[in-house]
Amino acid sequence: MVDGSPTPRIRWGALAASSLLFAMLPVAFCAVYVAILGAPKTALPGHAQVVGLAWLALFSVRAAILATPLDRAWRDALGAFAIALLVVSASIYYILVVVGLVSWGRVISTELMVVYFAQAPDLLAVLEIPPVLGVLALATLFSAVWAIALAYVRRFDWIASLMHQRPRAFVLGLALALASITVIRAAELEHSGWAHLGEPLSLTLYPEQGETWRSIRLPNSRPDPNAPARTAELDRLEDAIRSAYRPNPDAIKPNVIVISVDALRADHMSVLGYARPTTPHLLQLQRSGNLAHASSSYAVCTESACGLLAIANSRYADGSPSRPLGLPAVLRLHGYAVHMILSGDHTHFYGLREAYGRVDSYYDGASQSARYVNDDRLVLDRVRSLAPWDGTPAMFQFHLMSSHLLGSRFDETPSFGPSENYSKIRFLPDRPGARERAINFYDRGVLQTDRVIHELLELLRQRDYLRNAVVVITADHGEALGEHGLYTHTNGVVEAQLRIPLVIVAFGEARIAPARASALLSPVDIAPTIADALGMPIPASWEGRPLRLVQAPRQVYFSQGNWEGLVSQDADGRIYKYWVDRRKVDEYAYELTADPAERHNIAAKLPLPVKMAWLDALNARAGREPQKLRLGLHERGN
Repeated sequence: MVDGSPTPRIRWGALAASSLLFAMLPVAFCAVYVAILGAPKTALPGHAQVVGLAWLALFSVRAAILATPLDRAWRDALGAFAIALLVVSASIYYILVVVGLVSWGRVISTELMVVYFAQAPDLLAVLEIPPVLGVLALATLFSAVWAIALAYVRRFDWIASLMHQRPRAFVLGLALALASITVIRAAELEHSGWAHLGEPLSLTLYPEQGETWRSIRLPNSRPDPNAPARTAELDRLEDAIRSAYRPNPDAIKPNVIVISVDALRADHMSVLGYARPTTPHLLQLQRSGNLAHASSSYAVCTESACGLLAIANSRYADGSPSRPLGLPAVLRLHGYAVHMILSGDHTHFYGLREAYGRVDSYYDGASQSARYVNDDRLVLDRVRSLAPWDGTPAMFQFHLMSSHLLGSRFDETPSFGPSENYSKIRFLPDRPGARERAINFYDRGVLQTDRVIHELLELLRQRDYLRNAVVVITADHGEALGEHGLYTHTNGVVEAQLRIPLVIVAFGEARIAPARASALLSPVDIAPTIADALGMPIPASWEGRPLRLVQAPRQVYFSQGNWEGLVSQDADGRIYKYWVDRRKVDEYAYELTADPAERHNIAAKLPLPVKMAWLDALNARAGREPQKLRLGLHERGN
């Protein structure tokens, strides 16, 4: 018989109180998840059931502990340990979900947790957190929760009162039955459909159910009933274009090298006018006459997946089929070998590797174990292992992490002054000198990026790949460094997060016609520019234009979560930025020519026909009824 409880009566008050206490953590998380991070309310019923399963699992463990022949002190200690383990694990998970959404716009996946936990010392070093401090903080938190749980168990343990004087066989059987129910229900989670409704644990365990890379991100994960039909139609059209595509046998075939840099903003590069000498090697290429084009452009979003795929596929984030005919596929049809060498873990990043399509060789941070996954030296290591060029035209896609806050800063990279990783600064932005330290930290990463690009090009030159080559240097998105109170990316669509570089370098006989001065550009223009320069047919589904053909008036588009907008250049060269917040049903507009810092929202002052035309364009891109967003903004204005 289970004994040791001094009170034979069932403590219903303790049961009610403990249930409320148990619910406080998930309720607080759900409030942040929905009200602040913008997750859909459809996520709540599913997560409530997940929390119920966790409660049931804890009950079964506690009951099993009570069924053991241990004395009461040990049973209390083990029961409190189980409570503390669940509470601390849930707290860490909730924090990671928030960090993922704030940092890269997605609910963290199991695979990413495994990758970064395995490299925790390197990650903590990059974040400038002493590993000992991290371990001590975790141990202190767990010990504190364990002590509180132990005090609770000793005084208010309703489970012990419920099981008082029950046969041990009965208690153990009950524990096994509840555990079996929990396991069965947990196994059904994959088929629950909750991931499509935004339930966080389902997205963590089964991220592929969020339509791979496109709709996992929040706050844009609310169900769209038209999305499957729209994607199917895009795929049908793309398949038809692919079937009709015919390579040009007379196309020229220089090597094509695309270097994308994570979180690289254009206005912090000295080659584009920044006062600090952050890109001395690119400036040297400019002086040598190899720089065919150097300007800024507008990212299609402020996160990596859609930003990288826009470069390859010449499609905006809201209009990409699942099987795109992108630049790598076009080059392969013309006899190119396509190689991807990427810093960072793209293999486990929500299906991004699969979204790249078929390539001849693939290597990223997850392909090796010698270095931290976000250390750009792994790219250089891989290039050193390449054989000399054998004459087969090649495309290389490189991705660098030196300018990202999670990228390694090398000891030999000089500093511009006192610096601090702004992963911490963004939570305490008002500390004296905080923004200056953040900018110094970021600029050091840009300087390191320039050095890595220089070494990368030198290694390719030594292997003869630059004898005749086109090199494109760009970014997936920019980075906020305190503008409008924002840091990092995915959490806004301000200029700092959207303005990225577009630098093209030509070697040998390769030629690229640059864009006109002050032209409004987008990364979707990269693939058409390369295809045009090489004499290759441009697929009809590509949304960009060759640089030489870009002229005003023009509009380019961007979207991030519930924010969607456009940048419009009129015939007189004036540039306007207009975007709407679909969640708040609000609008913002800036004349960037006169107000590049976006200080004055002029949405209410714009001529109504202009705004309506922009709104209709955004509605059309999203596949909505033409008047839907118009009516919402009109009603809010009234």
